[in-house]
Amino acid sequence: MTCPLARDPSYVDWWREGGAKIIAPTILGFSAGAREGLAEIGAWHRYCRERDDAMIVRSAADIDLAHREGRMGLILHCQGTSILEDRLDLADGFAAAGLRVVQLCYNTKNLVGDGAGERTDSGLSDFGVRLIRRLNDLGLAVDCAHTGHRTSMDAVEYSSAPVIISHANAKAVHGNLRNVEDELIRAIAASGGVIGTVGFPAFLTDEGQPALDRFIDDIAYKADLVGIEHTGLGIDFYLGQWPVEDDAGAVSYTHLRAHETEADL
Repeated sequence: MTCPLARDPSYVDWWREGGAKIIAPTILGFSAGAREGLAEIGAWHRYCRERDDAMIVRSAADIDLAHREGRMGLILHCQGTSILEDRLDLADGFAAAGLRVVQLCYNTKNLVGDGAGERTDSGLSDFGVRLIRRLNDLGLAVDCAHTGHRTSMDAVEYSSAPVIISHANAKAVHGNLRNVEDELIRAIAASGGVIGTVGFPAFLTDEGQPALDRFIDDIAYKADLVGIEHTGLGIDFYLGQWPVEDDAGAVSYTHLRAHETEADL
């Protein structure tokens, strides 16, 4: 449910080789403005125009169509709301361009609410409440990955549609600051939403490279807690990981773990 590695379209073929049919490429939303976000979406439109084996997914019917025609379906997903700046009407513009999932925060406080890495745990702002309602009207999914606990709980309360967490593991399985409490997992499931299990190492263990069993442990925990129908895959591999990066990437990752907070990962 979140594929930042696919920001470089040359890696989409890896998902094809793995048997994936639908993926959610990340559109920059944690630092970019509307201009940069629209340019990234434009690049995906060009990608689909230049080849016949991919399509942008705008509806559930498009998922069925992609399966029938053997094309890779791309669900465009922004992490954070900086591309919406401070104008709700930009959500309408991005929806028309093909954006379908909007992650409310990216670790830090923004106009919507608190991120998962903030010292405080405040809820949705008035702007955030209006944004939730606009996303509901547009049929865009509300995503609470990287979003603070209270802001996420408020999002579930104010949303008239299912809310998702595209990529976060259960804090009860591994206590990473970005992982989420059982209370929130239950609330997301009660809304009809899905919580995606993450393969990013820091979400699974503090010691070395996690084995596949650790990934499966998280899936099993969520399935036991709220049901397998509310458990998804939000693997979250990105451009800075091996084997995309060489050994220098591993050094960079080790430095990040040593000098940054868990929420920055």
